[in-house]
Parts: sequence; structure tokens; C-alpha cells
Amino acid sequence: MRPLRFHAAVPVSLALFGALHASAADDGPPPPVFLSLPNGVDIVNQIRPGSGTFAMRLTIVGGRCEDPESKQGASDLLARMLLRASGKTSATDRFSALERAGVTLDSFATGTRVELVANGLSSGFEAAMPLVVEAARGAKLEPAEITREVTLARQTLAGAADDPGDALRRAAAAAIYQDHCLGKGPGEPSQWLAGVDAGVLRGILDERLVGWRVIFTVVGDVDTDLVQRMAGMLLGDLPPGDPAFLPLDTPKPLNEERRIRVKRKTSQPVVLVALPTHGIRDEDVPAMDLLAQILGGFQERLSYEIREKRGWAYWLGVRDERLPGAGSFGVMTAVPKKRLEETERLIREGLEKIAKEPPSDEEMGRARRFLATQRARAAQSADASAALIVRNLIADAPLRSLDEEAARSEAVTPEAVRALARRLLDGSSCAVLTMY
Repeated sequence: MRPLRFHAAVPVSLALFGALHASAADDGPPPPVFLSLPNGVDIVNQIRPGSGTFAMRLTIVGGRCEDPESKQGASDLLARMLLRASGKTSATDRFSALERAGVTLDSFATGTRVELVANGLSSGFEAAMPLVVEAARGAKLEPAEITREVTLARQTLAGAADDPGDALRRAAAAAIYQDHCLGKGPGEPSQWLAGVDAGVLRGILDERLVGWRVIFTVVGDVDTDLVQRMAGMLLGDLPPGDPAFLPLDTPKPLNEERRIRVKRKTSQPVVLVALPTHGIRDEDVPAMDLLAQILGGFQERLSYEIREKRGWAYWLGVRDERLPGAGSFGVMTAVPKKRLEETERLIREGLEKIAKEPPSDEEMGRARRFLATQRARAAQSADASAALIVRNLIADAPLRSLDEEAARSEAVTPEAVRALARRLLDGSSCAVLTMY
């Protein structure tokens, strides 16, 4: 593994991004402006004048895949604890103040990060930002509150025992990723988080809440000078610490097919055919987007064969998980039990066909139009744009305008899509999961 290159490449500050991407203003919101504080904190602001709202993300790079082996779930628990009391504010007082400012706050953890997410009225930004930063920097991590959150987590886990979707997700992650960190999940509810206490959470927070691991992102009707000034005051004295180490370890390929049945009562049986990947390199992202849409998009190849032509499925989707250095790809759908075997065959044939024969120009054109529309819609959302900025920075991928993304998509040839599909299938055998 190597340190996150975005940090390592820029030790002190970043010039205004707009000078490098002036064309972005022609097809969407103004381009983001970047600043890196001397301690390594990255500040990103994309102004949306007149919108009247903002989306804010305080991202701590390092998530579940950095949790100690015997402390699985620590990042998820930490994310919940960041919403509890801080040294200056009780949870009740914080949420009351945010509500008065017209702002909501939530938190979550993933394999690569812990994040606080706030959305609200631009008029409430100055009141909300100190509260959000204090939630992380001043987290009390009181034992009584940890015990309460652990109890709630165990109750939720036990309550999800009969949830077919939850059971399938866990089984799929374990089958596809095996002993990789992305394949590890909760075990017996009564033992979940048993080894995680205030000392463990404090150690994780102290290690990760440092300059070289923090990304602060604001998208919306908030002035860049205000964002940078407040971020400097509230985050500028964080210790630099050490960068996160990314990409993740690559999951092991499946040397042979794995077949697993998840026994759950469900309204319609489900079949999933998927395999682990090395993650998708930035240069392959446009081809991957097109591959996923052509294979599993609404009324495209497999959707037509299984849903439209045969009428077996109400829905069909692509499993397309992408993280730095790791991921998975596959197809999932729900069909009558007597159709499971034939549906699996159709999915396999669809995967093999696109790996042997390039898609048609008509398919490529439809996929490009769909993806362009999808990107344009996402760009209209401040929260979706903030999330995209964070994902790209963590993945060490450039941020591009809609025109630049469209040009990348247009440059992908049918043969490039075929070749990518071939590489994915040649890299690993498949895991086949059925649930009924």
C-alpha cells in the first residue's frame, strides 16, 4: 500500500482549481476551489450562488478496513458516537441548535472513511459548521453512551436476522471477498462490538482525526472565503499525523466457483452472480460505466432477456462496488424459484457474450445518453456533488466537468468495453448466491 497520493503530492496548498478547469462553468456549477492547510487538511468549496442551501461533509479518511482485527465494527460505532455529546454540547442541544438553523446532521462509516454529513439552509451555515466540527473534535465518548449505542447496534443486528436483503448482503460480501476486510461483518449479535470500548474509540479517533486524513467539503450557496476562513480556525490546529494508506489490499480472486444458498423467507427468490475485482482504475471508469449500463441497465441486455422478454423479474440490477484497490462486479435479480437455474444461465451467458463480442454502436449510444443524463441530474444535487468530490479525492482521481466526462465516454470504443469485461472474467471465478 502507499500513502494517499492527493495528500503526498501537495504538502502545503493547492492553487485555485478553477484556473485549471475554466471550461467547467459552461456546462454546470462553477468548478470547485481547493485549499490545503499547512497541517494537511483539504478544504473544497463549490459555490452555487442563489441556491439558498448547502451540503457539508467532514470526512475522516480511514474506515472499516482499518479497524483492528478483534475490533470489527469500531468505525461504525465511532460514527454513531460522533452524534452524541461533545465537550461543549450535549447531543440534544446540538441537534436543537441545528434544527433552529434549518440544518440536519448524520454520520456513517464505510470501508475507507468515517463521515459527518450536514445539509441545510445557507443562512444556517455559520451556526452549523462549528457544531459539526466540535462533534468530531470534542467527542466525549462516554462509557455510558457507548454502552447504549452498542445495545442499540445489537438490537438492530438481531432484528435484521430475518431481513432477506440484509442476510443476502452479508453472505455476498463474505463469499465474494473471503477474508478481505470488505468481507467481514457482524457475527453473533450478543458478541458484536464486545471488544470496543472508550479507549479503543479514542485511539482510533486520535489516529485518524489528523490533518493528513481530513477532507472538509462544502457545496452550495456559501462564499469560499467564509468556508476557508472558518475551516482554518476550526481545523487548522489539528496535528498533521500520518496519511491514510490507500489503495486497499486487493481481494483474492476466487480460484473456483463458490455456490451459496441463503435460507430466508422472501416474496421472490434471488440469484446473484458476482466476482471480486482489483478496483477500477481512473482510465477504465468510462468503460466500466458503459459496461454496467449495457449489461444491466433498464431494458438493456439482461433486463430485456429476463424481465421484458420472459416476464420473470420485476427488477434486475448490477452489483458494481468500487473502492481504491478493491471492488466487485456482478448481476442480481429476483425470479420464481423454478426459474433460478435458467436465470443463472442467462446471466452467465450475458457476461460471457459481452466479454467475447463488442457491444453495438446503438447500445453504446444509448448507454452514453443515459449516463450523461444521470451525471447531469446528480450534478444538480449539492449533497451528491459533495459525495462525488470526496470519493474522487479518496480514490486519487481527478474531478471533471460534465463536458469532460462526456468526452471520456465518447472516446471509449466497443472493443474497450469488451476487453474490460474479459479482464474482469479472467481475473476470478464467480460466486453464485441464491436466496429462497
